[in-house]
Amino acid sequence: MWYANFLRGSLCALVVCFLVTSGSFAWGASFDDFAVPIAPEIIVISSAAQNPTTVSTLNPATGVGSRDVTFNVSAPPGPAAVIGVVGGGQLMVQSSTPGTTTTVTYSGLGGQDLNTLGNEFQLDFLFVDNSVEHKLGVSIDVVSSGGGATASSPVIMVDDDLAASMSAINFSAFTGDTAALADAGTITVQFNPDAYEHINFSLGGFGVGVVPEPSVVVLLISGLLAATLFGWRRR
Repeated sequence: MWYANFLRGSLCALVVCFLVTSGSFAWGASFDDFAVPIAPEIIVISSAAQNPTTVSTLNPATGVGSRDVTFNVSAPPGPAAVIGVVGGGQLMVQSSTPGTTTTVTYSGLGGQDLNTLGNEFQLDFLFVDNSVEHKLGVSIDVVSSGGGATASSPVIMVDDDLAASMSAINFSAFTGDTAALADAGTITVQFNPDAYEHINFSLGGFGVGVVPEPSVVVLLISGLLAATLFGWRRR
């Protein structure tokens, strides 16, 4: 019947709308899935002698340059002030001391034009466990291949979520010399830049993805509804 076809088409349009606006898109480029090292490296900072600690590997996105994960405690470290895990499919951080930051730097990108890969950085969290008073903050800096330009994101705040979730920073939010986004040499991601205590998280992936502009979403839904109405009128 005509109304069954109409309802079916409308339902399809709503489903497409949900998928488009949910932010679940394939990455244009996955810089890191933290599969390396295969045997996770576990870092425990309990004294000044261990602080800061950096875990370095080849840049997994390019095979050249490096990925440097640095755990740093600005306050005097106490017993197990920071426990960090790098590899085996995640970057995990558990901190109990104020002044704890984690920085991931990807070098050797060779002037990559990030705009050809997407329009936002995406962070695929496996879980986020914030303190009662504060949330996990994340910021990103992109430095050009020659080092003369730096584009910086604002600090985004990530909500508690003990299940998998995705956060994103759109390129349009970056300030400074945004020409660096078209000539990326180094990308630095800083977690908990405000150095709050009891901020715990696990990150399963980092990369660049695409979210359609709102106008594209409107056009898509309009087209689906128009096609549905046309099919109904022909019956």
